[in-house]
Amino acid sequence: MEKTIASLWPLLEEAIRIINPDKLGNYQQQLVALQNLWKSEEVHIAIVGPFNQGKSTLLNALLGQKALPVDLIPTTGSAIYIRYGSSIHVDILLKNGERVTGKDTDLLKQYTILDENRQRPKVDHVSINLPHSILEMGVCLIDLPGINDREDQESYIRNEVLMADVVIVMLNAKQLWTRSEVDFMESWLLPYGIKGIIFVINFLSLLSEDDQKKVWERSMSLVEEFLSKLDTPIKTNLFKVDALPALRSIHNGNEEGLRESGLPVFKDNLVKVIETLQDNLSQWRSSRVFLLVEHITNTLYEELKFSESQFNKISSIRLTKITTETKQIVETSNIVKKKIKNLNKWSKDIVEDYSEELAGALRDGTFSTWKVGQVQRIENYFKDILASVNSISILLSYEFNISLAIELPSKPKVYLPSKPVEKNNNGKAAGGEQPVVCY
Repeated sequence: MEKTIASLWPLLEEAIRIINPDKLGNYQQQLVALQNLWKSEEVHIAIVGPFNQGKSTLLNALLGQKALPVDLIPTTGSAIYIRYGSSIHVDILLKNGERVTGKDTDLLKQYTILDENRQRPKVDHVSINLPHSILEMGVCLIDLPGINDREDQESYIRNEVLMADVVIVMLNAKQLWTRSEVDFMESWLLPYGIKGIIFVINFLSLLSEDDQKKVWERSMSLVEEFLSKLDTPIKTNLFKVDALPALRSIHNGNEEGLRESGLPVFKDNLVKVIETLQDNLSQWRSSRVFLLVEHITNTLYEELKFSESQFNKISSIRLTKITTETKQIVETSNIVKKKIKNLNKWSKDIVEDYSEELAGALRDGTFSTWKVGQVQRIENYFKDILASVNSISILLSYEFNISLAIELPSKPKVYLPSKPVEKNNNGKAAGGEQPVVCY
C-alpha cells in the first residue's frame, strides 16, 4: 500500500498542473492535506460546528480540565492542535514568524480569541501538549472555529477539516440541523470521503422530557439518512453529551451528574473508534486518496471530452470550408476548361477562316482594322481564362505565373495576278504588263 500511494503523489501533482484552473476546485488543498495526513502516525480528530455550540467545552470535558478558552461572546479564531505531553506546554506561531510559548493555557486567550472588534493577532499555528490517556494513544485533537462565524474563515476551516481522520459534529438540541450544518456535511464531508463522522447533541438536558425524546428520534432518523451515503465502519454515530454539565461534574467530583451528562458513553465509544482506526489507518486514509484520484480522473476525462468536442467542431468547420473551396475549385476549373476549349475551337476556326478573311481584308484595304479586331478578340479570351486561373490561385493560396499570347503576322505583301491588258486597234498591248501589288 505504501508504494502504491507513494507512486500516486507525483501523478496527482502533474494532473493538477494540467487541469483548467476553472475546473481545479480545491484539488491542490486536498492533495497537500492528504500528503501530510499520510505521513502522520497520529489519529487526527477534529471537532466542528457552528459558533457557540460548545465545541471547546466538549473538548475540555473530554480532557478533564479547562485547557481551551471558552467564552459566550468571542469565539476560537484559530485551529488548536492538542497532543500528548508529560506536562502542559503551549506553542503559538505567529504569521510574522514570532513564536510564543508558555506553560499556562490562559496564554491562548491573547492569540486565539477574537476581541470586541472581531480581530485577533495573525496566528499561523497553535498547539498544546498535555497529559491525557486519549492523547497518549497517539491522538491529535483539533478544535476549529465556528463554521458559521466568519465568511473569511470558511476556506481556512475547510482545509483544516481535510486533515482529519474523524470529524465530531456538534449539534444544538435547541436548533437542530440548521442550514449551515446540513451544508457543512453535504459539501465539506461527503465529497472528500471523510467517513469517520460522529454526531454529538449538546444542550439536550435543557429541553423537556417529551422534547428530548422527539429531538433524539428525529436526530436518529437524520443521522441514519446521512450515513446511508457513507461506507463507514463506525457503528455508533450519535451521542447525547451535555458538555457544560459534564465539565462541572468533573470539577465537582459529581459522578452521577457526569454519567447523566452522557460524556462517559461518548468517551468509551471514541476510544473504540480510535483503536479501530489505528489497526487500519493506512486503509482508512488510502480510500480518501483513491477518491481524490477518481475525482481528478473524472475532471481530466471531462476536459478531454470537451477538447475532443472542440476539435471535432473545428474540424467540421474546416472540413466544410475545404469542401466548399474544393467545390469552387472544381467549378472554376470546369469554367477554365470550357474557355480553353472555346479558345481552341476559335483558334482552329481562325486558321480555317484566316485565308479567306485575310484575303478579303487585303482586298478591301482593311487589314489593319481586321488585325486590331482579332487582337482584341484574343485578348478578351485570354482575360477570361486568366481571371478563372486567378480564382483558383486564390482558393489554393498559390500564385500561378501564367501569360498567354498569340503573335499575328505583320502586314504582308501579296502579289495578285495581273489585270487583263487592253489591246489597241492594231492588236498590240497599249502598255507593258505590270503586276498589281495590294497591301
